[in-house]
Amino acid sequence: MKKSTTALIVAVCLIVAGIAILGAAMAISGFDFENMGTDSYEEVTIPIEGDFMHIVIATDVHDIDLYPAEDGISKVVGDESDAIKIRVECEGGYLTVKTEDTRKWYDFIGIGFAGPSLKIYLAETELVSLTAASDTGHINVPECFSFTGASAATDTGAIVFRAAISGELALASDTGSISVSKQKLEKLEAEVSTGRITFENIEASGSVRAKATTGRVELHGIKCKDIDAKTSTGNIVLKNIVAEGEVKAEASTGRVSLTSCVSDSLEIETSTGDVILNASDAGSIDITTDTGDVEGSLLTPKIFDTETDTGKVRVPLSGEGGICKIRTNTGNIIITVE
Repeated sequence: MKKSTTALIVAVCLIVAGIAILGAAMAISGFDFENMGTDSYEEVTIPIEGDFMHIVIATDVHDIDLYPAEDGISKVVGDESDAIKIRVECEGGYLTVKTEDTRKWYDFIGIGFAGPSLKIYLAETELVSLTAASDTGHINVPECFSFTGASAATDTGAIVFRAAISGELALASDTGSISVSKQKLEKLEAEVSTGRITFENIEASGSVRAKATTGRVELHGIKCKDIDAKTSTGNIVLKNIVAEGEVKAEASTGRVSLTSCVSDSLEIETSTGDVILNASDAGSIDITTDTGDVEGSLLTPKIFDTETDTGKVRVPLSGEGGICKIRTNTGNIIITVE
């Protein structure tokens, strides 16, 4: 027992000492976290020689940022180390930018607050395709560029996509957020695990789909053929939506909220989350929830088909219009028609 107590005291002392050393290091650096990392990088500039209309970027730890080349010269400016090198190749109309990482497992032991950057300066802003992937870095594509189609993926980084797309755009991130705005395209898809998905001012001739596991899904100012929004524990917020076909929203423990949303058909399903309808409508409505309430207002009369086990029901008398079917176990159903 005495040996165990002594070992515990020693362990606590070591932890306290480590915290004190870290605090001293932070104070010496002026709490500048970027200067506290143990990784050492050197910025290099690599010219891009040749013509291209397609771009492929692949890296493990670098942030990816696209910039217009104000001097008219395309180039790559990025951070290299002894074990991480940047390779640039332009051939057959494709620009390929990738990093080669030869680090061993023990090289990852250390402190790194600021990741290395990979900046792509492009003289041509109207291109055909973009494929970008980074494991831990963010991806940023500004609005000064345009592509026929694009895809981007990251594990822990965020994706901000502002470039114009005329075809399809597909984005994916595990723990990072995804933000897309001001698009007029054919199809838009995004998927995250624990991050947030935000779409704003989107016009699509096809479908708009957003899927999150524990994240939040927000769609604002969307005009499209149909919408499919899913999340498990996060909320779904749809605002100012016009869909020619179906709007489908599915959440487990999160809330689904619709404001000024109009579609041909509306299908909503939750487990414990509430469903809120504000000045929204559809030709046919089907809402199912276990313990959540269903409340709000519709724009036109409906033929109501409601059922709840222990909750209360307050809806207008059924009249003309489409079917509004609402099912809940313990939740309330309170709907008005404006």
